[in-house]
Amino acid sequence: MSSIEKIIIPEDSQLEYWELEPIYLGHIEEIHCFKAIPPTLEWNFATSSRVYPTIYVPVEHYSTYANAPIWKDFTIKTIIK
Repeated sequence: MSSIEKIIIPEDSQLEYWELEPIYLGHIEEIHCFKAIPPTLEWNFATSSRVYPTIYVPVEHYSTYANAPIWKDFTIKTIIK
């Protein structure tokens, strides 16, 4: 399986629900999400040995992601748009 190093979700994305299999998370290093409201994130077959990519969000949306279910489990770093 090849590596997906970075996923970018633009501010105007229509993504509201995202379902990821844990096998893919081990290949994603960064997720840059510019949406003000975090998409609902669902992990199927999740185990205790999850690999979490780093999430980059605009500084003004940090607290929203830091308090959102599942997203709060990631390392969240801020970026300036």
